[in-house]
Parts: sequence; structure tokens; C-alpha cells
Amino acid sequence: MSFRQSIPAFLGGISQQSKAIRPTNLVDDSLNMEYLPTEGATKRFPTEHVGEYATTLDPAKTKVVAMARDDADYLVAVDDTAVHVFNSDGTIETVSAAPGAFDYLSGADHSSFRFQQVADTLYVANTDVTVLGAPGRDFAPWVTESDAGVFVRQTEYGATYEVATPLGTASVETQTDSANYASRVFSGSLGNVYAQPYRITAAQASGTEPILIGSTAENGEFYNTVRANEIGDLDVRHLDSAYVSYTFAPANGSTVLVTMTSEPVSGPPPTSNFGTDYSNGGPITAVSVERFDRDLLAVWLTPDPLLQAGEWVCFGNTGARADQSQLSPTFVARQLALQLDGLGVTLEPAYMKEPSFDLVESSSFYMNTGDTVPETPYSATITTGSGSPGTDEDKILLWVDEVEQITKLPVFFKQGAVVRVTGDAASTDDDYFIQFTTDAWREQTEGDEGAFFTYSVDLFGRGVWRETAEPGLPTGGLDSSTMPHRLRRDSAGAWSFQPVGWGTRPSGDNLTNPEPSFVGGRILDIFYHEDRLGFSSDANVIMSESGEIENFWRTSVLSLPGSDPIDVTLAALGGSSVYHVVPFDRKLFAFSEEAQAVIDGSGGPLTPSTVSAKVTGRYRTSPAISPVSQRNSLFAPYTTGGSTQLRELVPGQYEGDLQAVETTLAVPRLLPNTVRKIMPSSGGDDIICLTDEGKLFLYQYLRAGNESYMSAWGRWDFPGGVVVDAAELQDTVYLFINRDSKLRLERVNVGAGRGDLTGAFKPRMDRLATIVGGSYDIVSNTTAFSVPYDFAPGDTMLLVSQGASVEYGAPLTVSGTDPATDTITVPGDWSGETVWVGQEYDCQLVMTRPVVQSSSQDGGRTSVVGGNTHVRDVVITLTDTGYLLATVESVGQNTTTEEFLADRTDVGEITPSVLSSREFQIPIHASSDEFRLTLSNKTPMPCTLVNGAWAIRFNSRYRQA
Repeated sequence: MSFRQSIPAFLGGISQQSKAIRPTNLVDDSLNMEYLPTEGATKRFPTEHVGEYATTLDPAKTKVVAMARDDADYLVAVDDTAVHVFNSDGTIETVSAAPGAFDYLSGADHSSFRFQQVADTLYVANTDVTVLGAPGRDFAPWVTESDAGVFVRQTEYGATYEVATPLGTASVETQTDSANYASRVFSGSLGNVYAQPYRITAAQASGTEPILIGSTAENGEFYNTVRANEIGDLDVRHLDSAYVSYTFAPANGSTVLVTMTSEPVSGPPPTSNFGTDYSNGGPITAVSVERFDRDLLAVWLTPDPLLQAGEWVCFGNTGARADQSQLSPTFVARQLALQLDGLGVTLEPAYMKEPSFDLVESSSFYMNTGDTVPETPYSATITTGSGSPGTDEDKILLWVDEVEQITKLPVFFKQGAVVRVTGDAASTDDDYFIQFTTDAWREQTEGDEGAFFTYSVDLFGRGVWRETAEPGLPTGGLDSSTMPHRLRRDSAGAWSFQPVGWGTRPSGDNLTNPEPSFVGGRILDIFYHEDRLGFSSDANVIMSESGEIENFWRTSVLSLPGSDPIDVTLAALGGSSVYHVVPFDRKLFAFSEEAQAVIDGSGGPLTPSTVSAKVTGRYRTSPAISPVSQRNSLFAPYTTGGSTQLRELVPGQYEGDLQAVETTLAVPRLLPNTVRKIMPSSGGDDIICLTDEGKLFLYQYLRAGNESYMSAWGRWDFPGGVVVDAAELQDTVYLFINRDSKLRLERVNVGAGRGDLTGAFKPRMDRLATIVGGSYDIVSNTTAFSVPYDFAPGDTMLLVSQGASVEYGAPLTVSGTDPATDTITVPGDWSGETVWVGQEYDCQLVMTRPVVQSSSQDGGRTSVVGGNTHVRDVVITLTDTGYLLATVESVGQNTTTEEFLADRTDVGEITPSVLSSREFQIPIHASSDEFRLTLSNKTPMPCTLVNGAWAIRFNSRYRQA
């Protein structure tokens, strides 16, 4: 029986199944071939030369990752000594490293590194490094332990306010009734000789500095106390210096009258024996007051042409009302502070300084009690009427380090002061810490936490109390030298590698806000999901605060915002280490070595209160090789014996479930156990596996819904070089290859849609580059082309025309190569020719021998046994092929070859071309189990195999049932 057995399409790739059950479109071996659904099996695209560098990289130590941005693409190579950044055009970028930053990489090999890109930043994790904690927030330079405060909350008539300290007691008595202090109010006309004159400075005349009008004991500027309740109560007049004088008695007993036209330079008269004489009609002109602080006894004048430096003014009180300001809490607080300052108690200098126009007076002040508990405790008491001293925190409050309720604290205080709020005195579980921040700090620094401890303007003022961490703890920070480091490109394009300023504990203590669970362990993987940076460590998955990806501490111990960090132990995995975490299908999938868990937010976003995890599969996964996602699938490698297998995981019927498909089921021994990386293409259905030996294995597939139309494995090599590592950028694989003691960067396109057209194909030569013109030597009648990179003596270099003088793709005969000068010589004058240059590489398909099959009872196909199968020939349909060599090795016969050469004079071909599309018949004449057919192509010409058919004669010895 003679017949033709169809080879439906060359889309099956390598198979290690028994030939008796193997489909006819599978092959024994496939080298440097691609399987494209719209074409067939085709010689892979060539690598293109991108860059050449003097120093090689160690494959055992180096890992490469791509960084794709809108404006440029980059390749980052990290080894145990440095970080190298390459532009996708081959340019080396300068990377500035912080002192000691590269120490984080020391001792690592390629399997130790994990990467995660977030915008222009690449986080680099070394899984060999144990993360260490660090001290958290310390006190600000101006803040120490034993912070204390006094807050006069409320005053009343006839009360005595006291603050007791080890250095003495300060006491202030308020007036007993509304008329008690009437005697302190100055009232009288300006013609009165006792009216108070004052000589002003330029700053006081302009209203930028106040005039202090307190008593001599308070500020040494006035002899009389003038107090008032309102600006309207003050009568301020400009005086002519000719009418202001004072008298003094010399030693001879006479009296001398001095007109104060030249002294003093500023301030009140130098003696109490002063007077004003306006009985003769001297000018007394009213001036306006901009502001009057009754407690500070400070007056700011409104600028006036009359008011110049050295002029005199006079103060009076037009009102007859009693002085109510003695009851002001701010007055009582300042009097207490002044007395305590006199006793030697340390007070806040910003509170004690002289007033300014912008200063708002406070009824609270800060002091420090020292580092030890004194024998005489600090206390604040109030005595009312004839009663005995007692504590009344509604009237006056003094605290040292802690208070029971935050509501008792003032809104004016010292920047950075820290207080413990104890709450229930019987328990420490509800304790928390608060810190005071002034409005001025937030306004002037826009809330910059980096400036919190360095901010030194207006340290005392109005503000708010906010949560903070217990200061001075040995924990609360992260040792940045042991945490992932950051490679960043700034807006100017400059690159830097440095430790990260990871967040410190912003609130609570070791009990209420403990360290992240990765402290003390190793970070095994790094990922980014829902605006959170995440790590896996031991059996834990830890994610940063949402939007603040460098903070892993709770922001509050009083509440649990949904944006707070997430730290969860995956008990569902039985305590096994989580080696990989992969965002997929809008969820997170965590991989231990023996199982997988899905992490989600119970139907919503991930938050600390909604996070949950459940086992979604129990499949083995390699701890060293990260799974990758492509389209609707996860690809996870694992090892069995001496081989690596690749499992495809797809969403199951139920939410979060995964179902497995073994992509290496037909090639269980194809991938060695030295696979170091798997890479998906971003736009196609291709998975690349790279081994430690620099070999590439390509898996190409085609899905439509639940149907699989193609699943093909092949292997690639790159003669003359060792692949260090590779990375993928938009269907282009960038390869770092050590060749001839130099590092080369090359790129190759993978998958369909590469733009390879019949009239403008890419010649199949690795290290492809363009040379524009050569140098013609008339004596030897040869043209020398300068190759833009070094090549070794054993490299087979080729030249192909780009179509100027001969047809596009036509090869030029190479008569000589000189690696010393990087030149290639061809006969004749080709000086005006633009050519492709590259290195020869071979592609091969080792065909599966045909097996006679028949329909089985279950509707499938089964091999027919008990007969003799003789193969006469095979016909293969080729398209866009320039060359193909068929080698037939038969038992007991000489090896024969058959060549396919594109015939440029084919009948019916409209446009001449170096490529052709037609059938290629290959004689076999051997029993099906006694020959091997290898199809190969070392030339720069493309070749594409579409389908074919075997010519078979079968003689059966048995009748098939």
C-alpha cells in the first residue's frame, strides 16, 4: 500500500515522546528555529550588534533586568560588585553610588537578586542579606527626656497659682475683685508733669518693634506702670523735645534744668525728676496705636511722618475702668515663667524672648525637669479664698512626660515636645505618644518630615498634637544597609544607587506598633501591587503603606486605616517559606516550594483588615526561579531530577483557583536543571528559558479561549559566545554575551509581527550590523570593509548586499578576514556598496521518522504495527526561502544531501528575488526506522517550512483488527 502521510504544519517543535505515538509535525530536534502560526517553522531572526565593552561580566554573578520608560529603555546588569546601566542603544550610563552602597551586593550570585521597578526607580534586593532593625526616632536636638509643661487653663479672682520645683516655688496672686488694681491705672491729662515721656527708635517709629511700658522691675524701661484693656484706652501723643526736661542737683547743691534734646538716645528719661512744660502752648499731637498687648505691656505704633528716630511720645490712659488683665491666663502663665526663670529652671527660650508683632501670647509654657526624678517633685496648685492649696487640673495643669488625657494639653507649646498619653492607668496597652507640631513648621516647610528635627524658627507657638513613636527606643527603624537599595534616574537623567531612607516608626512602641516581620529574616522576593511595595520573608508577606511605598510601619495605633501596611503570615501554606509573590489576575499569588496561595482583599482592595489568603494549588515550584505571567497564564518552573519542567497555571472555575498544564510534558528531558531565568515576551505568546551555560530554550504557543492550537519547544545557541544573561523589551530580547574576552550587547526579535518581508528581509547572520561603503585597493582589486566590532579568528564572517549594485540579500564572496584590523575583504570594487555584516549561524530541524497510523476505536489515531514501512521521499512546502540543505543519513548507505536554491527565473514570478516559495522534494529510499533527515541552513538566507508529506509504501504482515 502506497500513500502520502501528511505533515499538517511545522508548528509542533521538539518532542521526546515515543515516535510510535508522536504526531507527524513534531521533530526530534530544533536548533535556532522559530514557530510562527502565520508562517511555520522559520530560521530565527539574527542578533543585531548594539554595543561592545572592554570588560566581561561573570555569568555566575550577574543578573540583568530591563527598565522600560516612555522616553527611553534601559538594561540594568547587577553583579556582586557594582550596578551597570546600559541604554537600549548600547550607551553606558554613569551610575553614582553612595559610599558603601555596593557593599549590599557583596558575595551574591545571580540567583540572589530580585528586582522591582516603580516608575524611574528600581529596587534591588539581595536575598542573602539578613535585614536588621535600627533605633527609631530619637528626641530632637532641642528635646530631651523629662519634658514638662505648665498650662494655666482658667483663672478666677482672689486665687493664688503656684508651681513648685526643686529650685523653688513661683507664685502669682490674682486681684480679689474688679476694683482691686485701680491704683495701678494711670489717669490724668497730658499737661500733668507726671505724664510719662519716651524717646523712640527708628524701628519703633516704623511699627516693626514694640515699646515695652512695664514697670522698672519687669523690664527696666518705665518708671510707672501703665496698663489698659483696649487700644482705645491708650492716649499716645507726640511731644516736642524742647518741652521735655529734667533736673538734677550737682555736688555744689544747686539745681540744674536740662532740656532733653540730645539724651537719652532712646527710652525714658534717665531720672525720675522729669517734667513737661506745656503751659506756654507747646504742640501735643495725637498718634495712632497699631497694636497693644496688655499682658506684655507692649505697644506697636502706627507709622506716622511725625514719628522719627529720636522723637518723644507720651503715654496716658483715657479710661477709668479697672485693670481686668490681671485675670488673664496668659498673664498668670508669664508671671510664673518669669519667676521660674529667675529661680534657674530651664524654660523654652522661644517663649521667654521679647515679644514681636507676630507673637501670640500663650497661657502655657515648656520647661525641662532634668534626666532624674528629683526628691522634691514638680507640682502645680491653686488656692482660692481662705482654702488650702490643692490640685485642680481644670485651672492649672503641670505634667512631666505624660498626661492621662490629650484633651488637657494646650494648643500653644514647643515644637517637637513629646508626651505619653496613659489613658487607663491600670493598663499600658492603650498608651500612646504624641508630639507637638507648630503651625509655623507646617506652613514654612509644607509639612516636610525631613525638616522636622532641623526646623528652628519659632519653636514655640500655636499648633497641634499628633501621634508619634516612643522616642529613644533601640527599635523603630530599619538598617538601610541591610534593606533593598534603590537605583534611580532623576529628572535630569542622572543615575544613582544608594540605600533607601526607609520609614521609621511614626507612632506607638514595640507593643502597639511592632517591627515588620522581615526584620531578623531574609527578603526572599520583592513585588508591587495596588500601589504598595511588597516583600516576602519566611512565611510572611509584607506590603508597604498604600501610596507611601517606603513605609512599613503603622501610621497610627489609635486606628487602622485601610492604607496602612499589611503584614500577614500565610498559615495556609503550613509555615513554608514564601519564595515568590506574583501579581496576576488582579490578585496576588504566593508560591512556596510545594504549594500556592492567593492573597486578596475579600472581594475589595487589599487592606490590613480585609486581607486574606487561601491555598489555590499544590504544585511544586523552584525556589530560585521566579514565575512569570503572560496574558491569562502563569508560568512556574520546577526541577525533577536532572531536568527542569515548566508548568502553565491558568485561572480555574472558581475565584482564585489555578489549574495546571504541563508545557514540558512531551519534552521532560529537554530543559536542564541549570535553568536560571524564564522570560515572557510582552506582546507575543513566547517564553524564553535561559540556562547557566548560556543556552536558550524557546516555548511558543497559541491559545484561543480554551483551545490550544500550537505548543512548540525549540533551542537556540549563539556560536562563539557565552550568554551572561538576557532581558526582554517589547518583543526584543537583549543578550549580554561574552565573546573573545569582551562583553557584547546584542538584540534579537522574537515572535510574530517582526516585519520580515520578502523584499527586505533581515539576513540571517548574528551580530548583524550595517557598513556603508568599503575601501577599494586598485592593485589587488579588492574592497576592504571595516567591521564595527571585534571578531575572533574562528568566527565565520559574512557580507550581504543591501541592494545598491545587486539584488537585496545577495551574498558577497569573502576572500579574507583580518581580526587584528577588524576588516573583511571581497574581490572587486564594492566601495560604493552598503552591506550587512554578521557571523554565520546554523539552524536545524531533525525530522521525526514517519509511523503509519490508523483510526482507533475511540476516535483517535494509533500506530499500525507488524509491517514494513518504506519511505520514498518527503515533499516540504517552503515559503520565502533562499536556501535549505537536506541531509539524509541511512543505515548501510552513504549520506546524501539535497539543496534548495531559490531560482530567480521561476516561471510566473513577477519580481526577481533571492527568495522563493515552492515545494522541495527530498529523496529518502530507506526504511522508516533506518534513516535520519536533517534540514539545515547556515547561509544568510531565510527559510520557512510550512507543511509537507511523506511518500510511504507500507507492507502489513498482519490484518489490523
